[in-house]
Amino acid sequence: MNWEAIGAVGEILGALAVVISLAYVAIQIRQNTEVTRVSSAQNLLTNDISTHFLIASDNGLAAILQKGVYEPDSLAPVEQFRFNSTYLGLYLQCDFAYRQFLRGRMEREEWERKEHEIVVFASMPGGAAWWEKDKSRFSPQFVEYLDNKLANFELPTTIPTIGNQETKSTT
Repeated sequence: MNWEAIGAVGEILGALAVVISLAYVAIQIRQNTEVTRVSSAQNLLTNDISTHFLIASDNGLAAILQKGVYEPDSLAPVEQFRFNSTYLGLYLQCDFAYRQFLRGRMEREEWERKEHEIVVFASMPGGAAWWEKDKSRFSPQFVEYLDNKLANFELPTTIPTIGNQETKSTT
């Protein structure tokens, strides 16, 4: 028996085992990345749905939000607090979603759906006023992104989610 040949075969088999192990790890990482992406998108969607159900089930909050987006100066102090708190919660979710999108943890289609909604609500008179006062609470990249989007966005004249009252552009 040639011990050098046996040693060489052993080294080749060892190297092959390392390559197979690395391929397996790469597949596992890819699958884990996809699971993380899906989970992140699902959590954000669940939060969106919960928020919309909360607003739809609370007549007082719905009225405050509708009044606040069109006529923010007409809100009483406690209504202004509820309006601001609701917008803060919504936009914290949006900031998080944007950072997830940038990191590749959210599909483009999911982000674009969310993007349109956040730009519309930040374009409404009350949303625009709120954004200007409170945007310092968000990540710099999200602030820059949304400011750029708002600069080139034309608000539709009606928005079914909020009601049929005509909107007035803030630009």
